[in-house]
Amino acid sequence: LLAAHRALEALDLVGDHVERLPGASLVRVLDAVRDSLIGGAPLPARQQFRFDLEGILARLEGAGVGEQDIARLEWFYFPFLRHSRHTTTLSLHRQLARDPNLFAELISAAYHPHHRNHDEEQEPTAQDTARAQLAYELLSSWHVLPGSTPEGAPDAGAMRAWVDQAHERCTANDRQAIGDHHIGRAL
Repeated sequence: LLAAHRALEALDLVGDHVERLPGASLVRVLDAVRDSLIGGAPLPARQQFRFDLEGILARLEGAGVGEQDIARLEWFYFPFLRHSRHTTTLSLHRQLARDPNLFAELISAAYHPHHRNHDEEQEPTAQDTARAQLAYELLSSWHVLPGSTPEGAPDAGAMRAWVDQAHERCTANDRQAIGDHHIGRAL
């Protein structure tokens, strides 16, 4: 089905057999669906699409797919996952708790700089607005303690380092106050 450029049909088929397929095959299907949607394929109207997507994403870690690859896919599919029962356990949330640079990027995507020149500011595109909304929703759904161990236990040294670096990056991006606000919410 992938060779015939029928990625959505492949997703439907894989959704019924997700436990039997290797992680690399699941990633190939999700990448093909992503490319198909970016290429202008209409979104499936049926609810099964979201359930298949959730099932495949939930299976990736157990199928040996690395957390960065899972987080990359979750970021693309986040619009479909944001109201999911799996949203609280996203690899993307764990990645965010480990990577203060990702945190600062999301803050920059979601919020304008504190000091901005309204006269020189360009009107945001629809894509900019959608990205800002997704970044905000991801930050709002995030409940993993920054700098924690993989098991979720607090690590004071790692947390302090994460907070310091996140604060520094947000300050450099002229988003210190809102960055500090979100750091406080995370803690």
